[in-house]
Amino acid sequence: MKAPKHKHSRYSLILMELMAAILFFSLASAVCIQLFAKAHIMSRDASMESSAVIHVQTVAELMLADGAHISDNLKAHYPQMSVKDNTRSIYFNKDWDECAEKDAAYRLDIAESDKSGIKKEAMSMNYIAGNAELYKLDVDIHVPNRR
Repeated sequence: MKAPKHKHSRYSLILMELMAAILFFSLASAVCIQLFAKAHIMSRDASMESSAVIHVQTVAELMLADGAHISDNLKAHYPQMSVKDNTRSIYFNKDWDECAEKDAAYRLDIAESDKSGIKKEAMSMNYIAGNAELYKLDVDIHVPNRR
């Protein structure tokens, strides 16, 4: 009796198909992992920017509520606020709670200038570790009959 001559060729074809399928799924999973990682980073950045906008707008509303007593009003709401020259700084931790400078992940700088009866407040929220500005807002406050 003769043994079959090409019995191995059928198994090698199945093995080649299996290797091709594994290669395809490996490449597809690598692409998916990159997409999920990018989506996570974009979500984190959007969350940081959204929180920065909310905190800057909150401070702007506090300043607009009583333009004549901005420092007192801010100090009442943010007791750990620091003042250097004409710049106030409010520090926030990674959970966006006010904190001391040493524990801060974010810093809100408020620079004040006064021109012809209008206070100009330039606010910028900064991500300290990334050394990046997240949001910037300029507020003009008219203070009537100020002396």
